[in-house]
Amino acid sequence: MMKDFDMTKLKVILTAALIFAAAGTAIAGFTDVKPSRPGELGIEALLDGIYGGDFSGSGGDIDAHITYTGSGDSAGITATRIQDFLDRDGTPDPINLLTGTATDVDQFWTDGIANATARAVYAGYTQQFGYRQNGGDYTKWFDVTSTSTFDFLNVQSPGSHTFSPTWEWARWGNNPDEPWFSGPNTDGLDHMITYLITGAYGAETTTWLLFFSDLYDPTGDYEPDFNDLVVEIQATVIPAPGAVLLGSVGIVVVGWLKRRKTL
Repeated sequence: MMKDFDMTKLKVILTAALIFAAAGTAIAGFTDVKPSRPGELGIEALLDGIYGGDFSGSGGDIDAHITYTGSGDSAGITATRIQDFLDRDGTPDPINLLTGTATDVDQFWTDGIANATARAVYAGYTQQFGYRQNGGDYTKWFDVTSTSTFDFLNVQSPGSHTFSPTWEWARWGNNPDEPWFSGPNTDGLDHMITYLITGAYGAETTTWLLFFSDLYDPTGDYEPDFNDLVVEIQATVIPAPGAVLLGSVGIVVVGWLKRRKTL
């Protein structure tokens, strides 16, 4: 009787484990990243240049590992790749700009105030960074200027921007003369991969590193190395209306007390 019970319990546990494993791998899609062209930098070397130190990768494709861990000047910094697509039919849920994780998909985004900084370019074409909100038209955020075809940069957005409710990241240049989005594109290809960066800044800031491929090859011989434009996104919490009101009241009260003191 005990043996029958144990076997039944074991079957239940194994079945549950299989269901859980299947659910956990339901959205596990990564776009292939090709080796960088001769003389160009790949993902790992770009991380070294942006954050300093020496990064080493593990898991996934050798040209775009799932995880990169920093050492030396970048000790404590980790870059974790975000999934690019669903491996089943359907539209992926938006990834939360503040609380997104590696189990999310990087096509659509939601919730947050963001600042952007272009950190590197490796392209002869012009580069422009922007977004598309709620399936509308492309909106330019800022131009990415560089003195050479390859450069580590610190080109910052003109202030922060509040995004609502959903949007896609995008880049535009002079080849082709149309934007490439983090979501679906007219050529049917993925032109952006994403890494979640932890340990580089304070705990209140969520940091993402976006890697774009700007080429479009109508022959179908598309070999994206995703080093043409690299943009760092830093997200902060949108203050609740009550918190904003409370802060305003506090300023008024402090001003009134100071005025009273001088009377």
